[in-house]
Amino acid sequence: QAPAKSSAAMKWVAAVSFVILLSFAESRLLNKRDHNGHDHDHQGHGHGHDHDHEGHDPHEHRKTVGDVFKVLGEDRFKALAMIMVSQYLQKCPYEEQVQRVKAITEVGQVCSQGARRADCAHPAITVVLDELCKTPENAEKYPAHAQCCAKSGPDRNICFVEHKLTDPDAIPPHESPKPEAACHSYTADRANFLGGYIYEVARRFPMMYAPAILSVTEKLENIVVECCKDDAARDQCFTEKITSLRKGLISLSAIQKHNCIVLKRFGARVLQASKLVQISQKYPKISLKLAQELTSDVVHLHEDCCKGDTMECTLERLDLVTKTCKRKDEISSKLDECCSKDTLKGSECIVQLENDEKPADLSPQIREYIEDAEVCQKYADRKSTR
Repeated sequence: QAPAKSSAAMKWVAAVSFVILLSFAESRLLNKRDHNGHDHDHQGHGHGHDHDHEGHDPHEHRKTVGDVFKVLGEDRFKALAMIMVSQYLQKCPYEEQVQRVKAITEVGQVCSQGARRADCAHPAITVVLDELCKTPENAEKYPAHAQCCAKSGPDRNICFVEHKLTDPDAIPPHESPKPEAACHSYTADRANFLGGYIYEVARRFPMMYAPAILSVTEKLENIVVECCKDDAARDQCFTEKITSLRKGLISLSAIQKHNCIVLKRFGARVLQASKLVQISQKYPKISLKLAQELTSDVVHLHEDCCKGDTMECTLERLDLVTKTCKRKDEISSKLDECCSKDTLKGSECIVQLENDEKPADLSPQIREYIEDAEVCQKYADRKSTR
């Protein structure tokens, strides 16, 4: 038991160290601005409680179900609805989920055309949860269903998220169709084939973010199109490429699940510190102010994705790509290629970018924190505002 406790303690120390580092960075920025006669209205992060975003409010953008439908379009809206229902009710057969998606999509479509009905004023996640709660579920299969549906507002969604089946053995392993059958199914009904894949992935990876599932699905389609061209090499092509796809899927799911665990156990502040470090390492030429802005957006995206709000998660991902590309000249020249792609593809491209080289004039030591005689007093003063 002792080594486990020691390991946990070290992780906690590392997390706290991140926060202290972020505090120093913010303190330094504030002191520089005080010296230059500026106020404190910077794009800072981590003030007050975990969900505060003081100084600005760029995240108040929850859209109604009709607005979401307009932004995403019917195909992507359907795909996201399938992800949501499959991650919440993981044991329901595909045919049932198709009917739920159809009902949710009809609401989105009608509301996008200006219909005046009560559910058109609701965000997409409310419409999805209403659909999930329309019919009582088997208590043996979903013991928490009635309990969750009895709740209202955010509590209803929180209940569903908390009762997701995250154990790897909760859902039986998926048996992939034989290559020949896969080629035939894709050719016969592309939408149904891809919808079935989204369903199978989403219910086995209930914490995986929707944009990632959409990206993996697109990769699968590329594999099918490529491998089905040549009957002689088809089986080997599928074996090699599907194996690689599956490994990437498991790895990506683990990373995203880790982010959600950090948020739940330590709060947004620790995740902010971690993401600020990652962004600064990836883009060493970026200004602290812009790095903090992107950090705030990234963490808020993780908050919505971890809450299971698939529609908002995807919209924020697309917004973040747009914002990053708009300011790419301030961030990295490597972004040009990513920003020339479709927004969803551009998102994955940005995530996979290698770190920029460090600027030649970047000091190997951060002497301003080591040699500043007032560093302890500045930290104490800043700490008192936490």
